[in-house]
Amino acid sequence: MPIVESLRLGDMAKGEPVPESVYHVRIAKAELKTAAASDKNPDPYPYLSVALVITGDSPEEFHGRQVFTFCTLEPGKNFSLRQLAVAVFGEDEELDIMEVINEGRFVDGELLAAVGIQKAGKGADGKWYEARNQIKKFLPLKS
Repeated sequence: MPIVESLRLGDMAKGEPVPESVYHVRIAKAELKTAAASDKNPDPYPYLSVALVITGDSPEEFHGRQVFTFCTLEPGKNFSLRQLAVAVFGEDEELDIMEVINEGRFVDGELLAAVGIQKAGKGADGKWYEARNQIKKFLPLKS
């Protein structure tokens, strides 16, 4: 393990978003979660929380950086989950997505992710958020 003797705050990563682009990514984590119930949504649907690591043909300066997204399982709104599955596994109408999630088969899947930047501002929850990356679209590695 390397010894760290000095670490100036000015030399540390700030967690700024990566530039808008299409990146080659690997799925590092894909966990099924459910949001807390609220007055607006008393019976929330589960969602897939996804962490993607930039790798492959992407510019080397961004290798290892992570971008995050979530995909709802709610009927009629689950198009991003479909995009993710098609990008990783191909267009297979018989693919059981719950089986894929439960068996952890999304993890280590490689694909392309069109990444944008969401500007800083107040979220729907009223909290202030700094600028952050946002996945615009999932694409297969081979078109």
